[in-house]
Amino acid sequence: MFTVRAIDILAVLAGSDKPAFRRVAKAKAQAWVTDGKTIFVSDGMMKLLRDENELAFFLGHELGHVALGHTGFW
Repeated sequence: MFTVRAIDILAVLAGSDKPAFRRVAKAKAQAWVTDGKTIFVSDGMMKLLRDENELAFFLGHELGHVALGHTGFW
């Protein structure tokens, strides 16, 4: 199980308010950011991640979008 502590650390490094993470029940591997700080992640994306290292890389990527104000939906 992944820890919330890792998410808190990445949020601080991204220079953002604590982001909100939302699970989306979709088989397709997707992730997107809305409203500048909410990160949506599909079940399909979570199934691709094999360990905490891959989760950290993925969250860092998404938090980069938060820090830069990127939003979008695929």
